[in-house]
Amino acid sequence: MGPAWLCRWAQGRPGGFGWKRGRVGPERTESGDGGVSCFGAAAWGAAEIDSNGGGMSFWCGATLSKELPRLITPFDARQIDCAAYTLRVGAEIYISPWSREEALTRTRIMLTDRQGFVIPAGQFAFILTEEIVEVPSHALAFISMKARIKFRGLVNVSGFHVDPGYKGRLLFAVFNAGPSDVHLARGDECFLVWYASLDRDSCYYRKGSAIDSITSAILTPIGGEVQSLAGLSRRIDSVEAEHRRLRDVATIAIGVVGTLLGAVLGAVLGAVLGAVLGAVLGAVLGAVLGGWMG
Repeated sequence: MGPAWLCRWAQGRPGGFGWKRGRVGPERTESGDGGVSCFGAAAWGAAEIDSNGGGMSFWCGATLSKELPRLITPFDARQIDCAAYTLRVGAEIYISPWSREEALTRTRIMLTDRQGFVIPAGQFAFILTEEIVEVPSHALAFISMKARIKFRGLVNVSGFHVDPGYKGRLLFAVFNAGPSDVHLARGDECFLVWYASLDRDSCYYRKGSAIDSITSAILTPIGGEVQSLAGLSRRIDSVEAEHRRLRDVATIAIGVVGTLLGAVLGAVLGAVLGAVLGAVLGAVLGAVLGGWMG
């Protein structure tokens, strides 16, 4: 059951998620059944909670279209997907090396518009989003990848939420757990973000610096050679290819040496046999001629 269902259920439930009928943000927003409407509670998240307990309400599509233009840059209403907003692959990525040789030269990649890249099977990657995302202090955001990307074997290993108060690009750490390489490009719609209102505004929110690029501190943990089954398979294929090359070279060398030895032995045997036959024939002819002349 997704956030859209949860949002509709909250609207139809008396009192919503325990929200009291009352002021939501700067205005009073009430639903027909006496509870706070989904839009009002999601937009401001500052309603009071009754003694039965409170909860979290996910923002529905109408709330996203109302609130996200000031929270996501650049914003495009066509990227609202039910109760989530779709985020795209941005300009900066990093893919972990699978060999020591690659580790010496591998660095961040700056992508041009629609430029493609490949995440090999068994390797990690960092992908920075195109959009700058802001989460207000009265809300929490949840992130994931779209199902069609997951079905290729790509797994999100960077976490699943964005703190209240955060503003910046999102950095996704992904791992290709599938058997094949995954091809992506800048601008691909790969990620989703959901917003949910907290029970009240809070002073406990993120105040630190946001991520705007893939820094060296982020790259260091995976900057070396990453061992994987796919990487080991490539190593075995490389060793087998080298073995075949050496076997072919050895076959050619043996053929050349055999030819040279044959030529040398032929010349030596020819010379020896020629000398022997010459001596024998000379002796025979000499004896015959001597007897005939005598």
